[in-house]
This record gives sequence, structure tokens and C-alpha cells, in this order.
Amino acid sequence: YLAVAEMSAGDLGPAIGHFKRSQQLGNDSANLHYYLGIAYAQHQEANAGIRELRLALTKDPKLVPAVSALGVVLVNAGRSKEALPYLERAREHSPKDPEILGSLVRAEFEGGESSKALTRIDASVDAVPDNPRLAATLAFLCLHHRQAQKARQLLENASEMMPQDASLKLLLADASLKAGEPVEALSVLKGLPEDVGARGELAFLRGSADLLAGNTEQAAPYLSAAVSADPTNVAYLFAYAGLQGSEQLYSDALATLIKARQLDAHAESIPYQMAVTYALMHRYTEAAKSCDEALHLTTQPDDVYFMMGVIQLEQGDSRAAEETLRQAVALNSGVGSYHAARGVALFEAANLPESQRELDRALALDPQGAPAYLWRARVRARQGEPSKAIADYETYMALAPDVAKTYQELEPLYRQAGQAEKAIAAHTKYVSLKAEKGEADREPSFLEQLWLTRIREGLGPVGFGG
Repeated sequence: YLAVAEMSAGDLGPAIGHFKRSQQLGNDSANLHYYLGIAYAQHQEANAGIRELRLALTKDPKLVPAVSALGVVLVNAGRSKEALPYLERAREHSPKDPEILGSLVRAEFEGGESSKALTRIDASVDAVPDNPRLAATLAFLCLHHRQAQKARQLLENASEMMPQDASLKLLLADASLKAGEPVEALSVLKGLPEDVGARGELAFLRGSADLLAGNTEQAAPYLSAAVSADPTNVAYLFAYAGLQGSEQLYSDALATLIKARQLDAHAESIPYQMAVTYALMHRYTEAAKSCDEALHLTTQPDDVYFMMGVIQLEQGDSRAAEETLRQAVALNSGVGSYHAARGVALFEAANLPESQRELDRALALDPQGAPAYLWRARVRARQGEPSKAIADYETYMALAPDVAKTYQELEPLYRQAGQAEKAIAAHTKYVSLKAEKGEADREPSFLEQLWLTRIREGLGPVGFGG
């Protein structure tokens, strides 16, 4: 009892000593091993905690608290697959326990079973529909595992249940940013008091939303204010580097990213973004080195292989790019941009049928993926399918209306299809954009698109060491 009291007070060292003394005096009960296991786990001695909790269950297989505790300790120790059967048993006994449900979802995500985790989330919300804290916990897990749309949905529901909770609104804004919906993020943040959240957090979120919406002038004062409020916040520095990169101040962005790296040497987002920056500066050797660093840090290597393939595309090595992007797709076939980039590499390698299949897959996964429409239009034009090519070009223009080269490529297809008025309109738009931008033959590269995509994914604490 003395040890239990000490453990409850946070005095773990003395508690562990007194639990052991109790055992020496003859107390070898399941409860003793259960409490000793908890004390070890809280003392950051996971293996000893797991050993004691297993002993508790050997002595009393029906000791339900030990079942759930063992599951949680195994998850925290990075042994998610071992944790799952214990957590499932605990859930059967307590089907509405929020901690058990959250731990189960976490174990499935960390065990590489994302589809099961998403199904489990729906079942958990159905089982406990009026618990906004459970919804927020599940949303945080979704953000950590790049399921931003699901997180946004959960947080919208939680925020409706607790409309005065500013912390939920901040988390919802973060989820909206990661889901690529900056306008929604700004709407959520509207009207919040200036002192809400951590130092600089509100300015950071507002600036990030403006940055992702393309409003760099509006983003600048907010992101600058966030960095001034907390100069050691890695997420703030990361977003500020995004602003600098968006303004093509790549050397400045690189310096900011290096500073962030010094503060957090284990954040995979930073060397990844450094690689993109180096590549945009055409410093490909350094870009490749940063990719290798990101590869050693990441738990999701598909993302890094994707970027390595995109850099190879920038260098004009389509065959190497296709092989690298094949690895990204093999590791994670559910990401539209991976298929789109591989489709481009196959197009450049003159493998048109396979290129179209990859671009079709990309658009099935992400119907808003503008580059896939552009490249599929080119495939179809080269295959002699002008009407289908025109349809894809027009969809691309609706998503990216200010790319002059699109109108230049579309004009002859309109003429071939006998659509003279549209051909004239396309030519007029091309000339107008050429005069306005002076970049008539240029379209946004995959690298430039990667810049803001990665900034969006890296925003917030879950992008930096969890």
C-alpha cells in the first residue's frame, strides 16, 4: 500500500523499491505484479513493465486492468502488433472506454494497418458518439498518420459539440491546412481572441493558411510575428521557410531550414524540404544527400522515394525516375501523386499505354490532381485522341487557369476538332498570359508543387517528432 501511494504521488523510484520489498516478504500476487508493471512503465522502463504485466496475467488471466495496461505499454514501446490482441480483449470487456479505443486505433496505425484503423475510428465514434475528447484524440492520430480529411471530419463534429473550446478550433484549423483547405482554416480561426493557444500559434496558423492560399503578402506579417513570439518553435520556422521559398528566396529558406534542423535533428520533414530547396536551386548532389538523410529518419520511405524520383525527372533521367517512383508506388499504392509522377516518367520514356494507366490511377485516387490531367491530355493527344485530350486540357485549365503553355498546346487541338472560336480564344489567352507573366512556355514543376504540399504536411507539431 505504501508503494501504491508513492506511485500515485509520482515518487516512482521509492515505489518500485517498496513493491520489490513487498514481494520479498511474500506478496507474489497478480495485483503486485500489475502495479509494479505500471510503475516500471511510468519510470520509462518499458521492458521491465511488460515483464511484470505478463506475470500478473499469468497469475490471474482475468485481471482486466492488466490486459489493457499491457496493451498500452506495448504500443508505447513500439510493439504495436503485439499490443493488438491485448487491446482487443480489453475493448471486448469495456467497449466504450475512450483510452482503450484510442490505443487500439494507434496500434493499428503504427502496425501498418491504416484501413483497419480508419474502420475502427468509425466504429469507435459510433460506440461513443458524444465524446468530443475521444474525437479529438482520434483526429490527432489521423493527423500524425496523414489522414487529414478524416481528422478534419472528426474535429468538425467535436467542435460542434463544444463550440466554445478554442483548442478544438485550433486543431481543426491545423487539420484543414493539412487537408489543403486554407480558406476553411481561416474561417475557423476568425473571431478567436489573440491570446488563444501557445505563443504565436494563432499568427502561425493564420499565416500558414494565407501562405497555402497563395497570399504571400498577407502571410508574411503573421509568420514573422509567430517566429518573433517563439524563435525556437520548429514548426514556425518551417512555415517561414515555406514563405521564403514561395517568394523564390531559396538561399534564405535554406538558412531557415538549417536553423530548424539544429533545433530538431530528428524531424524528417526538414531534410525532405531541404532536398526540395536544393533541387529548386539545381544543387542536385546536395538534394540527393538530403534525401538520404530523410530516408534514414522517416517511417514512411515511400514519400522520400517519390521525391527522389521527382528530382530525377527534373534532371531529365526518366528511366531512373520511373524505377525510383515504382518503389514509392510499391510501398504505398494509395497516393495519387505517386502514380501521376510515374505516369510522367513513363511518358518521357515514350511508354504511352503504361503512362496512361498510371495517370488514370492517379485521378481515380485524387480527382483534383491537376498535373495528372495535363499529362494525360498529352498522352491522349500523342495517341491521336483529340477529343479526350481536349477534355483533359479543359479540366486542367479549370484547376490551374494561369498556365500559358496549356493554351498554346490546346489551340491546335481545337483547330483539329473544328472549334475555331475556341482556338482563337485559346490563342488570345496564351498571348495575354505571355505578356503578363513572361513565362509562356513554363508550367509549375512537380518540385514547385511539392514545396507547398510538403509545407502543408509538415505544419504543426505532428510534423516534427510527433
